[in-house]
Amino acid sequence: MSSMEALQPKLDRRLAELSGNYKGLSDEMQSQIRRIDQMDSRLWEWRHSFEEEIRAKFSELEQNHQQAFSAVRLANATSEDSTKRVSRRLQRLEGLEQDRLVSSEDTTQSLLNLHARLTELEDCRNQESALFADHQLVLSSSGQPGNQLQ
Repeated sequence: MSSMEALQPKLDRRLAELSGNYKGLSDEMQSQIRRIDQMDSRLWEWRHSFEEEIRAKFSELEQNHQQAFSAVRLANATSEDSTKRVSRRLQRLEGLEQDRLVSSEDTTQSLLNLHARLTELEDCRNQESALFADHQLVLSSSGQPGNQLQ
C-alpha cells in the first residue's frame, strides 16, 4: 500500500496532465467547430448571394431577350407591311404603265392613220392642183376667160 501511496501523486499528476491535455483538445475542438460554423455560415451567405445574383442576371437576360424578340417581331411586321405596300404600289404602277403603253400604242396607231390620211389628202390635193393647172392651161389656150375656176 505504501507503494500505492507513492504512486498516487504521480498518478494524480499524470491525471492532471491528461485532464489538461483533454481540456486543451476540447477547447481546440470547440474553436475549430466555431470556425467551421462561421466558415459554413459565410459559405451559405456567399452561395445565397451568388444564387440571388445569378437569378437577377438571368431575369435581366430573360427580360432583354423578350425585349429583343419583341423588337425583332415589330421590325419584321413593319418590314412585311412596307414590303406589301411597296408591292401594291409596284402593281399599281405596272398597271398604270400598261394602260399608258396601250394608250400610247393607240395614239401611235391613230397618228399613223392620220398621217396616212393626210398624205392621201395631200396627194389628192396635189393631183387636183395639177388637174386644175392643166385645166387652166387648156382654158387659157382655148381663149375662154369666163370659164375659169377659182
